[in-house]
Amino acid sequence: YYTDFPIVHLRNREVKTIYKPTPEMIGSHAFAVVKDNFLFSGGYKHKSQLFWRSNSRNLQVELNVVDANGEQFPWNRVCGRGADLFLCDGPKVWMISLQEIGF
Repeated sequence: YYTDFPIVHLRNREVKTIYKPTPEMIGSHAFAVVKDNFLFSGGYKHKSQLFWRSNSRNLQVELNVVDANGEQFPWNRVCGRGADLFLCDGPKVWMISLQEIGF
């Protein structure tokens, strides 16, 4: 049984920073990262949730994802690459970029 899942920033194969995960991060498999800001899908106990976190500000916010009509956007698959998180529901794909979130 293992519960310590740190987030590690590597650059040129060297550890630059180690972040202690919040309870919502534990078990998450999709992250978007810019500096010390994270956009991530919830882990084991928060699977259908999306979070933004700033470690330097010690601030974390749960995000509500809605489509152009204001309807909840259900996703069944999520993946991250660089600053972007992709939420997928069948043929529909939504991209949320950390560079566009103004917290």
